[in-house]
Amino acid sequence: NMKNFYCTIVIIATMLLCTNINAQQNLTKEQILNMSISELSELPLEDLMQAVETLGVSNVDELFALIMNKNVSSASKTEEDSFTSPLSSTVITRNEIRTYGITTVEEALRLIPGMIVSEKANGVYDVQMRGLNNIPDNNIILYTENANTLLMVDGRIAHNYAMGAPMMDVLPISIEDIERIEVVRGATSALYGPNAVNGVINIITSKPDQTETLISGNMTMGNNAYTGDVALRKAWNNKIATALTFNMQLRKRPTAQMYAMPDQTSFLLSNASMVEPFAQKIVSADEFNSMINNKEITDIRDGAFVDIDKIDGHITISETTTTDGQKAYVISRTHPEIPTDIYPHPDVARKNIGFNGYITLTPANDIRIDATGGYQNSFVANTPLGNENFSFRNRQYSTAYVNVSADIKGLHILANYIGGVNDYCVGNRSFYLYNKMGNAQAEYEINVGGLNIRPGVGFQKTYFKDHKQLSTIDYGHGEEEISGFFGYYSNGDNYCENHDFSGSLKLDYKNKGLRLVAATRFDKTQYPNEWNPTWQFVAAYKFNDNNFIRINYARARRSAVLANTSSNYNWHHVGAPEYLQYLGNEETPLVKIDNVEIGYRWKPTEKLLLDAEAFMSWSSDYGELKAYESMLQLSGNNLNSALTGLMSGTMDAASLGAALPSMFGTKTYIRYDEVPFKVQQMGISLNLDWIINSKLIAKINANVQRTTIDNYYKYSQTEMIMRQLMKSQEVTLNNISPLITELMTGAQTAAYIAAMSGGDAQEAALGYFASCMGFTPIQKYTPIYNALTETEQQAYLDNLLAMYESGQMVDGTVRPLGLYYALKYNIRYDRESDNYYFGSAVAEPYTTENNYRHKASPAFYGNIGLIYRPIDKLTISAYTYMMGKREFTTIIGTQEIDPYCTVNTKIAYKTTPQCEIFFSAHNLFNSQKREFIYTDKIEGTYSIGAIFAF
Repeated sequence: NMKNFYCTIVIIATMLLCTNINAQQNLTKEQILNMSISELSELPLEDLMQAVETLGVSNVDELFALIMNKNVSSASKTEEDSFTSPLSSTVITRNEIRTYGITTVEEALRLIPGMIVSEKANGVYDVQMRGLNNIPDNNIILYTENANTLLMVDGRIAHNYAMGAPMMDVLPISIEDIERIEVVRGATSALYGPNAVNGVINIITSKPDQTETLISGNMTMGNNAYTGDVALRKAWNNKIATALTFNMQLRKRPTAQMYAMPDQTSFLLSNASMVEPFAQKIVSADEFNSMINNKEITDIRDGAFVDIDKIDGHITISETTTTDGQKAYVISRTHPEIPTDIYPHPDVARKNIGFNGYITLTPANDIRIDATGGYQNSFVANTPLGNENFSFRNRQYSTAYVNVSADIKGLHILANYIGGVNDYCVGNRSFYLYNKMGNAQAEYEINVGGLNIRPGVGFQKTYFKDHKQLSTIDYGHGEEEISGFFGYYSNGDNYCENHDFSGSLKLDYKNKGLRLVAATRFDKTQYPNEWNPTWQFVAAYKFNDNNFIRINYARARRSAVLANTSSNYNWHHVGAPEYLQYLGNEETPLVKIDNVEIGYRWKPTEKLLLDAEAFMSWSSDYGELKAYESMLQLSGNNLNSALTGLMSGTMDAASLGAALPSMFGTKTYIRYDEVPFKVQQMGISLNLDWIINSKLIAKINANVQRTTIDNYYKYSQTEMIMRQLMKSQEVTLNNISPLITELMTGAQTAAYIAAMSGGDAQEAALGYFASCMGFTPIQKYTPIYNALTETEQQAYLDNLLAMYESGQMVDGTVRPLGLYYALKYNIRYDRESDNYYFGSAVAEPYTTENNYRHKASPAFYGNIGLIYRPIDKLTISAYTYMMGKREFTTIIGTQEIDPYCTVNTKIAYKTTPQCEIFFSAHNLFNSQKREFIYTDKIEGTYSIGAIFAF
């Protein structure tokens, strides 16, 4: 097509331009120190010898050894030699990423020990650090995403506080923006705050004053992938420098098919006119078989890949028998949505554009100010957030940010803001959120002898609002208000927010080879309303230039997720229950982890570095979306009907019991609550950097780990809901007759009925019942009531009646008589819909087991990378990423992910010192392996491109 043609012309023109540009490199000392091993090895011999002379080392071997110990700042917030970094840390530079042919931040993390990186679709990744994902299992797919790693860009937090995961899809930067990526493994909340449960990823961008390059960038074109980025950088003088960058990528899925999730009752319909939404149609067995053969109906009971643009809806099919005894099928249309409405681009895996601006000010030697800002727009096919019908659901984001950091004579200040619109589930109007987040922190360094003291304070506020106040939607039972994720029946109050005040202190003591680090941080959050302390203690010792050992103990915590603390979302569900009401829990549990690590770095020669670490962690306070309460819904008209029957004598209790089930609707209240799991994880990571010779470099890491759970039970949300509904029906049938009897004969209503001169007693009783029930907040008082003994419960109810008689209110706002009925008969009334809800509380039905093997995190994963440079201008690189078997259990079912090994390679030729042209292959052997549950089988991507810097 024309787009491919134009991309080809641009790349060829760039190659021709670069081949005609020649310039001598005059590397400064700072430029050399910022280079990577692979970058250094690509220098022509004359430039390499000039670098030896510039740095004042005696030979090339000493030069390589010096560069091998790259500086790292994220491990202790102080820039230092990575060999003596006190934590388990790894640095990877932009040039290393380029050399291996990597074009996304997520894939670059495969080169780092401890990173579990799975490709869901072309260029769309799930990124975990050491795992602990899919806990709890047997729940929605959202729990498979990474909620244990803190992602930062230049110290700016890039975390999704609505759903709880790093914002990998929403990064405005690309490889061209990156100077290096620093990864610190292990609990580090004491240094960086909540969500650094298993570690921190800090992306350090390239500042405009750190390079003499005016324009640089790259572009690639291949099957199913087009990427490009460009940067303009200019140091105007020794006090001010600026930069502008632009990046884009378009990655296609190799097929427009979508995987339909397994569902033992579901089929797909290709002819919408056959059955209207929420309607039924009976067909003979012959007609049914004919529709299957003609592909008007697709069987997805065991899951299947389907052409999404040929599907008009979901149906369920059940067997029946006609009046003449013939076998037939009932076709029920169960979903109003048409898939083509919610998948506008089923062939797109990822589409991003990003702009960034940088300003660096250095008015004095001890003053530096860096200001950055940018915008991004992205469209991504990612795994669904809930119990969805297909393996992917599109996410679309449009956000802008600004970030300012300043170092002023020992004072470190960081302030940033990000805001925009995030559509977490395109086509689902309740997940379309506007969000903004502000963060400010300040730390001050004090040096007393060998002791560095660094106190700090911080404040962060997050705000989310339903982006559009939605009006009504017809679910087949009349029109209902839908106002978004936070604002169901909210009268416009459809937002949530959380703030975090923090205070921190880090002590860092050095004496010859000994180093001691202690850090603590206290976070005061709005939800939950409590102080959350974290801490870290490190002891490290450098025996000599070749041996270094470190021991670390730390505690870390996650932050609150606003979907868990503040949701108020009503979802129409097919089957029982008819409605699911998601309720926020302001006392939501926050996962905490205690982590112990022992690490050892050994440099037997100047060209070989071995970094080994063993770790063990204990984590708890996990939570999940639980069926908090299930309700049977009875309309005011139906209750009036029951009253009429009882009063007229045409219906006795037994008849009422038989009639009630057909009168009831069903609804379940779900909220995030604690599970008793105690999770243990232990493992070993080995990392090897080896300069075999001046032409060949190897980078190898291997990771082995095991995760087990105590107090484990296999919680099935669906099973719990059905158990609760059955319990609700049983309780309601037992309670409804006594309730009506008390309502009609109780002293509280008798006076009211008597006052209704000439009025209808039934209507009076019903009206009075509705008025005293009001909007009773039973969720608040039910746990208190249920914790009492039977005698205490009766006293509690008697007290409510006494309060009613004396005209008092409960807590100053709640009507005591309404609360009396609500608690005694487990009932509430919604005045707006004129519905009564009869419910049952949660009962944990399962026994627990210990030492349960958690299989979602792999037991083994690792990487082997090689860079070979046979001649000055030619570089051949390859890396292999491998992962062992995993098993995920979700509410949809269980799926195993087979072990896989993917090979990537790049062949690059430097036409001039300023330009290289290359061929790269991602998944060279086209393995067709699925790396994540229910997602695409990953195919090979083969590209050509050019990298330039003038």
